[in-house]
Amino acid sequence: MDGDLDPTKGMYWAWQSGYINIKIEGKSTSCKTRNNEFQFHIGGYREPNYMMRKVEFNCNSNDNITIAIDLKDFFSNINLAQN
Repeated sequence: MDGDLDPTKGMYWAWQSGYINIKIEGKSTSCKTRNNEFQFHIGGYREPNYMMRKVEFNCNSNDNITIAIDLKDFFSNINLAQN
């Protein structure tokens, strides 16, 4: 629980629920909340919300790695006006 996993960095809920695996936050005119803001804090360690995924990279210790996530599918399945 230090470094990037330090609870003060905002990626931790509580001892029972554990770590947030991904945060998606922003603004959309479709969103009916104050200032049109939305937040999705996604995570879980029990089914059906188990979020652990193992990914392996073959690289040297000096290599930089960029990970890109296409959120098109995520947002095409969510109605921000309702959720």
